[in-house]
Amino acid sequence: MVAAQSGITKEEAAQRVNRMESEAKASLARVEQRTREAADVGAADTARAARALFTALVLGLLTALVGAWIGTRHKRVLHPVVEVGHDIHVPSHVVPTHVGPIVHERVEPSSISVYEGSGHLVWQYLRDVSFPVNKQDLLRMARSGNSEPSVLQSIEALPEGSYANANEVLRALAH
Repeated sequence: MVAAQSGITKEEAAQRVNRMESEAKASLARVEQRTREAADVGAADTARAARALFTALVLGLLTALVGAWIGTRHKRVLHPVVEVGHDIHVPSHVVPTHVGPIVHERVEPSSISVYEGSGHLVWQYLRDVSFPVNKQDLLRMARSGNSEPSVLQSIEALPEGSYANANEVLRALAH
């Protein structure tokens, strides 16, 4: 059919058809090679993205764990003593190494909000206080600790008098 349409011999037509077939096959091979290379690049990018996502998830988990630990700090600070019978035991994971002697006082506010307006624990301003203490001593300690203005205002609003323990201060702050 090529020989008849082009007006050439059958041998020349066969050569022309063979050449066209080999060019088509070579072109197909190049396209297949480019497709494989593109697929390899896509697979490598997908693997990189999966590793980045995994890393982000692990970091998010660690951040959540640290946040939960910090968020429950008030429980560890306010309830460090575990009483068993008549003996008092302090769990080793609760005893901070940078704090002075441990006061074996159990502070359990029943309906008192432990957090003041700025979100800091009120307890952090009371942990170094030696009881009994009066309002002026509390103010002096809060000022020396560079406490927030809202904490100073709360302490200034306390009634004058002496407080035997941290629980009494927390109750007075709650009112």
